[in-house]
Amino acid sequence: MSMRKHAGSLTLGQRDADYFRWRYVERPASAGTEPGAPPRYHFFAVRRLWSRTASGVAVIDLRTDPAHWLDWVGPVHMMPLVSSACRMEAALAGASELMAWTSVTVGQKLTHTGIHRREVCSGLGIPTSSDLSPQEIPGSRWWLMGGDTDFL
Repeated sequence: MSMRKHAGSLTLGQRDADYFRWRYVERPASAGTEPGAPPRYHFFAVRRLWSRTASGVAVIDLRTDPAHWLDWVGPVHMMPLVSSACRMEAALAGASELMAWTSVTVGQKLTHTGIHRREVCSGLGIPTSSDLSPQEIPGSRWWLMGGDTDFL
């Protein structure tokens, strides 16, 4: 399930099992979370109907309505299918909507998937000590989703 081999020229953060475990499973509970409360994150594997092997894993926060799609680790070309699967999972949990925070690159992969609204809600700052020149930044193809930001 190597996302890197399917990502082409995308700039990906760490997306391996160790990171996923650290980021979503071992993460300390949020302030104010009661002991024994339902888990913050819900994971589900996405696979093709004819396959027993998972193609990837999606993460959703179902504690609020709208539900928040936080992450996908799997082939980039499967984003439209994963979008539908996430909407179905959110609906099964009682959410009336599903939202996702994404970089422009991820948003482009979700074109024609039934998105009702898009809006710019933040920007990405690159420190001046970066190896990237100011001319390179607009062409960067960052793969970022809500799971990269929801702890801020």
